[in-house]
Amino acid sequence: MRGNLFAGFGHFMVLCLILTGCSGQPPVSSQDPVSSDAPIFHSLEGRDYTVSVEKAFPPPDTHTEVLEVPSKAQYACPLDFEEQMRISDSVVRGEVTDITFTCFQGIAWIKADIRITGSLKGSFAENDRVSVFMLGGYIPLQEHIAYYNDGFRFHDMSEEQIEKTVLKETVDGEDFLSIGQDLILCIVPTIDGSPLPEGAYERVSPAGQLTAEENGRFVQRIWDEGTVIRKSYSYEEIEKWIQ
Repeated sequence: MRGNLFAGFGHFMVLCLILTGCSGQPPVSSQDPVSSDAPIFHSLEGRDYTVSVEKAFPPPDTHTEVLEVPSKAQYACPLDFEEQMRISDSVVRGEVTDITFTCFQGIAWIKADIRITGSLKGSFAENDRVSVFMLGGYIPLQEHIAYYNDGFRFHDMSEEQIEKTVLKETVDGEDFLSIGQDLILCIVPTIDGSPLPEGAYERVSPAGQLTAEENGRFVQRIWDEGTVIRKSYSYEEIEKWIQ
């Protein structure tokens, strides 16, 4: 079953203010893959920069009530992909090998483990693996209530209903990733003081992702006042922007 959450749950409607240095130089990484203090595991298949999380939630099943929680992002930088690449620490092409729904400070996050198949910018190499975090995902309603202490908002729900309810938090209506997807991602290391695990990377914004299509081109999706703008690029075009 599915439902919707609307006005009245102010802190539910996460206003994602994505601040990335637009007017100055690209951000300097304090966690370069070569020099990071985070644990690095080497194998014949490449270096392992994936991280673990304390909480991992399963996707909802047919017995779960899903309350949808849409939010809109505000961006401090231009959304064209060339600019997204400029402000990023690394630009990688990779395959999604694992997806984890988790939360930090009452907000849903997705951890996507990526096996790198190509590096366009930065120090990652083919077959390295890295965890990339992005806002959105599934979070049990119980987790939300425990963090915000707002059970009074759900006084009309029984304990059993609350236990069987999850929130589906989305940013700009973006679809969640799926295992096996071929992506190009603009990423930065998580900043000091972030609730994310040490050694984690974040996608610079939803616009900093391209998804491969069957025709071999890569599509960028930009949400603009309720309209989805799709831009398509060849891999050769993207490589030229880096050169």
